[in-house]
Amino acid sequence: MTDVIPESYDFATDRNAAKIKDDRVTQYFISSDLFGCGIETTDYKGYKLKIYSKERMLIELLRYKSKLPFDYYKEVIINYRKLVSKLDIQEIKDETLSNKWLKNIESICTTRKGDNVMNAFNSIMTGLQEALDYEEGKVSTRTTKISVEPLPELTAVDIKKIPTQFSRLDAK
Repeated sequence: MTDVIPESYDFATDRNAAKIKDDRVTQYFISSDLFGCGIETTDYKGYKLKIYSKERMLIELLRYKSKLPFDYYKEVIINYRKLVSKLDIQEIKDETLSNKWLKNIESICTTRKGDNVMNAFNSIMTGLQEALDYEEGKVSTRTTKISVEPLPELTAVDIKKIPTQFSRLDAK
């Protein structure tokens, strides 16, 4: 979903798993009831690997978006928009409506407590449908035009004065 080369390998393990002692690995301890949700098996160079589905990763992206750099989050969401027609919408619905996800999904919702899970699902589905409609040319995006005044040309002498000007402001 991104072309950013990770600094380490990310592994999700059961909360009770032993600590992986390798500096190249970032280990995430997941509660047992959430750990198994959305797991798929893929073949990589002859090895069977368990990975989380794109649908599960979308939900995780939404859960942790405040912890991600905005440009990274935006890149991944844009890439999800390209895949929206290939996503298993029923899996997203099942995972967001599952009791296992209730507490976690509440963190991305701001509505009445009883409606949190359904609104989370509706929010995800609305966003994905809007992305699909945009990709198919059915809707246009909202744009806002702003104007920015040209920056003044500064000489080296002008730039040297800037710290002095700010220190005078601080003293007031």
